[in-house]
Amino acid sequence: MSKHILALTLFLLAHGAYALECNSKSPEFQAKGDDYFIIEPIDELLRDDRDTIDRINDILDGKWEGRSTVLECRGSVSQPEVRTRHAVIEDYEWIENSRYAISMRMTEEYDGGSRTESLQLLGDQTITAISTGERSVSVVEKYRQQTRAGGVILVELNASVEASARRVLIKIKQYTNGFTAFERTIELFRR
Repeated sequence: MSKHILALTLFLLAHGAYALECNSKSPEFQAKGDDYFIIEPIDELLRDDRDTIDRINDILDGKWEGRSTVLECRGSVSQPEVRTRHAVIEDYEWIENSRYAISMRMTEEYDGGSRTESLQLLGDQTITAISTGERSVSVVEKYRQQTRAGGVILVELNASVEASARRVLIKIKQYTNGFTAFERTIELFRR
């Protein structure tokens, strides 16, 4: 259990500075070294965690709009390039889910087009750390994913949701094999 608390503490400390540095090590990778690649799921969500997720889902019910910013590392490891995409979220749909997940579908309008995307936080992958407040939740999820070339990578997602009656802030940072790959910020306002 103490490993989970250490990983979550490092995640929360690093999460405050929200600038994307391509190929920087995950705080958990820095702390654990080679043990980072061992996925140690938490046993189960505590009642307080489930209650917080229920409160957030209750808040998310309704009509929302907002904006999304995606920062993505592209190019070679030695010379990465950060690509930024801004989008307006015109349509947002909360998806009721009984698995204690926060699920949504949203349509983003951006330069050159639009796309509809489903996003699920919690419940989809292996949760290795979780922290909740009255109306906030932060999680670390880890899983292995097959690549197009037939290899396997370790994906770590650090996600946080802060919800109030009028505003929701979602931050997601993805590490691939322990290194920064992607960052997304979603800010929603009640219509």
